[in-house]
Amino acid sequence: TRQEELTVKQVQFKRNLIKTVHAFKRDVEKFRKDYEEHGPMAKGIKPSQAVERLKRCREEFEVHGRKKKIFHLGEDLFGLPHQQYTQLDQTKKELNYLGQLYELYTAVLETIKEWKEYLWIDVPKQMDQMKREADEFAHRCKKMPKQLRQWPAYHELKREIEAFQEVLPLLMELSKKSIQPRHWQQVNEFTGKDLQIEREDFRLQSLIDAHLNDFKDEIMDICESADKQLVFEEKISDVQATWATTTFEFTTWKTREIPCILVGSKVTEIQEALEETQMWLNTMNAQRHSAPFKDELIAMLTALSDTADTIERWFKVQQMWTSLESVFTGGDIAKQMPMEAKKFSQIDKDWVKIMQKSAETR
Repeated sequence: TRQEELTVKQVQFKRNLIKTVHAFKRDVEKFRKDYEEHGPMAKGIKPSQAVERLKRCREEFEVHGRKKKIFHLGEDLFGLPHQQYTQLDQTKKELNYLGQLYELYTAVLETIKEWKEYLWIDVPKQMDQMKREADEFAHRCKKMPKQLRQWPAYHELKREIEAFQEVLPLLMELSKKSIQPRHWQQVNEFTGKDLQIEREDFRLQSLIDAHLNDFKDEIMDICESADKQLVFEEKISDVQATWATTTFEFTTWKTREIPCILVGSKVTEIQEALEETQMWLNTMNAQRHSAPFKDELIAMLTALSDTADTIERWFKVQQMWTSLESVFTGGDIAKQMPMEAKKFSQIDKDWVKIMQKSAETR
């Protein structure tokens, strides 16, 4: 009868299910063995190989996982207890752990590879982002499950992140505006590399390959010196700008209608400023970081010293002129000393002419 046929078929389906499940269990054992021997956790393989194996094992696990669900449905249909697949469960747990590890590992490698392609001229504006991402990678690595921390790939990942975090401060220092070609020359001498930083196609890759971490102390010293030299350079520019715009003040004398004497208070102010500037430049010249500016500092000191001497002599001449002007421009003394009065008359004309031109020149 129809019922008997269905019963027979049901028995056959059930028998086939049991047979197939047993075959699947053997297949799971085979998969687990292959996973242990040739999977991502096999000893002696590189993390890059492990990534490829992880991808393959995940695909194979998905196939086994779908079969497991199908067989559980069949067991439910025939009222059979679910077969347990402890090896499959263990593999699932390990694949999840490995997924976390190698997803981060891949992200780190791909990100650092992308960073290495940056043109050096673009690195300064990317520096904050690179630091944030490196710190985030380090945080994620630190939060990895304890089970992963014994695996070689974890240690390699940790080393990769830490190496970049260690070199990042050096890159930040070297990207500052204080770093000049002379400083790069010093870096080249320490590293033994020919870092042609001035080239438009110079990339971050070259600096990473130079193993800057091996010369950390020397490079930090170069950068510290560069910062101080920048301060010196800016102060020298300020001094030059100050003296380029400093002017004397002129005024009239007695009945003279044109400016013919220096304003004494302004002269005193300029002399004090000259003295202060020379003291500051001498202090700077004595410091080791001023080496690149030695010639410029000496030239400025010489010029300021000469200027101070000239102003002192100029003001002394002015004092003599103002003293003699009232003597020889009228009165009995001029009449009693006609030759001297005549000489002073010429000196007076020259003085007024010089002072008038000076007033116009400032």
